Amino acid sequence: MAFLTGRNLKVEKELIVTDILPPQFLNYPTNTFAYESTDIELECAVTGNPPPTVRWVKNGEEVIPSDYFQIVDGSNLQILGLVKSDEGFYQCVAENSAGSSQAMAQLLLREPEATPTRYSPAQKALSSPHPFHAPSGTSLTYSSSSDPPPVSPSPGAALPSPPRDLVPVLVSSRFVRLSWRPPEETGGGVQTYGIYYSQDGVER
Repeated sequence: MAFLTGRNLKVEKELIVTDILPPQFLNYPTNTFAYESTDIELECAVTGNPPPTVRWVKNGEEVIPSDYFQIVDGSNLQILGLVKSDEGFYQCVAENSAGSSQAMAQLLLREPEATPTRYSPAQKALSSPHPFHAPSGTSLTYSSSSDPPPVSPSPGAALPSPPRDLVPVLVSSRFVRLSWRPPEETGGGVQTYGIYYSQDGVER
């Protein structure tokens, strides 16, 4: 700012000081145990000035966002449809011009339960999608067949009709997630569903 009074020129300078702060963690990622085919989210919240950038590293290699590795809420890492190879050590790396900080957590996959899952009548209306893992290179066709694989029903028991509105809701290179509605004719209480696939060029 400059002021002119008579023959004297008065100059004033205004200095603004901004603190530069390296990244600091507000929320650290924690060790996580999960099952295959489920979704998880590793949390990581940081602050600093200037605002730090955040990236994730798995076992020393940077995680590239994809259909099943996604950055959500700015800095959290979400992994969709877990497979065994997703196990490992994950680092949240925060960086700005003042420095960098890192925090690490381990992801471990549990073995599936030995007993099969059974659905009660209240759970027959399947509102959430269902993951199905197909071998690499498999070509999938989605259909609700009226001719299911042969079974041997109990005498006098009626077979249920096929599930309705079978659609893929998420398809990636590692898994397919399907969604459907219960059959119109259940033939009794539906206990579980079976998923079958065929591979092009293979007659079985």
